[in-house]
Amino acid sequence: MPKKRRSRARQRTISRPSPVAAPREERVGGAPAPVRPRFTRPGTIARATGQPSQTLTRNATAEYGFVVRDLRRIAITAVGSLVLLGIATVVADFVVFK
Repeated sequence: MPKKRRSRARQRTISRPSPVAAPREERVGGAPAPVRPRFTRPGTIARATGQPSQTLTRNATAEYGFVVRDLRRIAITAVGSLVLLGIATVVADFVVFK
């Protein structure tokens, strides 16, 4: 009895013709259009160009709010810790030197 294959046979992909490129407009003066570099030099930071999308701006604003809230909580915790340390120091000095 032959062994059953549990995996499906690979489907053949249907080749689609590539889209036709739009006709290029010639510039006045013969100067070529500025080309953005596809790759940057090693060691440099990639920068986004153009206007940010509404979604990106909304998400950045929300993220900024989260970061500010987190920093506020960290500051409150640090101040509370310093206050407790000061109180503990005063109490320890009072108890030890009496």
